[in-house]
Amino acid sequence: MTTLKLNSMSRLILNRIQVFSKPVIWICFFRVMVSFFLKQR
Repeated sequence: MTTLKLNSMSRLILNRIQVFSKPVIWICFFRVMVSFFLKQR
């Protein structure tokens, strides 16, 4: 993945978090990130 693509993705995610701004979104996002990093190893 390129940094530009990652930046745009993170921006999209941040925009969505700002729209919803619910703790549930944060928890789901965190769990997805954790599972993603675990799969990388």
